Amino acid sequence: KKILADDGIMCQRAPLHRVPEKDYKMIVRSFKAVFPHTTVWYKYTPDFSILIGTPERLKIDFQDFKNRMAAPAVKADLDMVNMEDPLALLDSFMMDEDTVNQYIGDGPSHTDNRPRMGFSGARMGDTATPNILGMSKFRKSVFPLLINTGAAGDIKGELQKYFRATEYAISGQRYYIRGEFENSIRQYGMALSINPQDDNARWLASRVQTITDAEAMEEYRQIV
Repeated sequence: KKILADDGIMCQRAPLHRVPEKDYKMIVRSFKAVFPHTTVWYKYTPDFSILIGTPERLKIDFQDFKNRMAAPAVKADLDMVNMEDPLALLDSFMMDEDTVNQYIGDGPSHTDNRPRMGFSGARMGDTATPNILGMSKFRKSVFPLLINTGAAGDIKGELQKYFRATEYAISGQRYYIRGEFENSIRQYGMALSINPQDDNARWLASRVQTITDAEAMEEYRQIV
């Protein structure tokens, strides 16, 4: 934090896989102890979330946000992960700083003097599902953090559509992690029925369908 500019922003990848929920919360708690204005972001990634620490409470100028995303290099990068739509990227928001406090609660932190995570170690088995489920219970809309939205009612309505659809998409991720591919595809389908604009959910459904088709073909080969 000492090397950041006064208006500097810290972004940290936080693992969800092989990390028990109590340890994941310790990671977030440790980050927030240094960056009090921490928000959590997550979307369609079964193995990590993003922690963002800002100098003040996060406010997002929507028009400026759109303009920055329209820069050719930025747009090209986001297009590669189906996130070129500003609303899709904003929908990655999971928790504001107050909700983060509720989620992590009181507990130990990982520090230089007490490096607790070093004595925990990676866990085998599925830890991503309980971590994602635990965060999902605290999920909030990003809309209250937006300023300069123009026709605010339109933006709010679109974000609400994304928010409802992403509930199903996140559920689809949990089924995917457990190998329940048919249920996963069903949840992605529900997400797309609410928000047909979500290219990421469409891509994920297609990927899982490819896996199930490959498994079906392998079963067929074994039979014949």
